[in-house]
Amino acid sequence: MMRYLVVDDEPLARQIIVAYAEQIPFLSFAGQCDNAFSAIEILGKEQVDLLFLDIELPNLNGFDMLRSLRSPPNVIVVTAHKDYALEGFELDVLDFLLKPYSFERFLRAVQKAIASLALSQDSDTLAAIFVKDGKRMHQVKLADLWWVESAGNYCLLHTEKGNILCQDTLTQIEHMLPSDAFMRIHKSHIVALAGIEWVETQVVAIRGSEVPVGRTFRKQLEQKIQQGRGSSSAQ
Repeated sequence: MMRYLVVDDEPLARQIIVAYAEQIPFLSFAGQCDNAFSAIEILGKEQVDLLFLDIELPNLNGFDMLRSLRSPPNVIVVTAHKDYALEGFELDVLDFLLKPYSFERFLRAVQKAIASLALSQDSDTLAAIFVKDGKRMHQVKLADLWWVESAGNYCLLHTEKGNILCQDTLTQIEHMLPSDAFMRIHKSHIVALAGIEWVETQVVAIRGSEVPVGRTFRKQLEQKIQQGRGSSSAQ
C-alpha cells in the first residue's frame, strides 16, 4: 500500500482527489489539510509515500514547503496554474496535474508514483499495476504478466488469467513497470524477463508464443541476458 496526503486549501479540490484515490486499491489515505504547516506536522508523525500538493497555499506556498523538508515523499503537484510546471520539475516532482483533470489523467500520475516506489525498493514490493478498460479498472499482478503488446493508442496485456485491452500507450505501461523485471524488446512489445523460455536472433518465446525482437533492442537484450548468466554463475 502507498499512503497519500492531500494538501490543498480548496475543500472541493481535496474531495476530488480523495474520491479518485478511493478507486485505486493500492492507495491508502494518510490525511488531508488546507495549509503547509499542518502538512509538515503530519509528515513528521505519519508515514507518507505520496503527496498531492497545491502550490498557492496560505502563509507558506507548496514549493517553499517542499524546500523545507529534509526527505520529502514523492510529490504530484495539483494546481490551476500551468506556469508552475518548470519550477515543479526542478524540485523533482513526479507529475503535474492541471485542474480540472480526469480520473484517467489522475491514474497515470499515480502509476508514476507506483513505479517510483518500486524503483526505490525491492521490485517485489510492487505487487501489481492498475489499468483501465472502459469503466472498469483491472489490477494486474506482475507475477501474472507475461508480455505487453501495443495496439495503437491502447495496449494488450497478456496475463496468466487472460488478455486485457487497456487505455494506455506502451510507453505509459513501460513507465509503470520495474525495469529490472520487464524490458521493451521491440517498438511494440514489452516482456517479463523471467518468462522468456528461449531466445533467437529475432524472436523470444514466452508461454509458447513467439514475440519479435526489434533490431535496435537486440543488443540491450543480449546484455541483459549475459548479466543474468553472470549472476547465476556467481551464486
